[in-house]
Amino acid sequence: LKSTNIDPAALANLTKRLEEVLDNKNGLIKELQYELAKVMKAYNDMIRVYEAKLTEYSIPVEELGFKPLIITTHTAPNPAGLVAAQ
Repeated sequence: LKSTNIDPAALANLTKRLEEVLDNKNGLIKELQYELAKVMKAYNDMIRVYEAKLTEYSIPVEELGFKPLIITTHTAPNPAGLVAAQ
């Protein structure tokens, strides 16, 4: 950096701004990860309820013509609306 002849004050300002941008982006990533976990949880809950209704009405899941995909998550088995923010 010394060979670039950048003013130390300008470099400090640039470094601070870069850290702010990175912190902002990291916060956004965490928010998106949380939203993704909620959506995956809601999807899995919907599939489980749907399969339970099929069973309730004595309709084999195989009659759907496809196997519903359950997404592997690390969430609790509680309903999706009860997922807590970290």
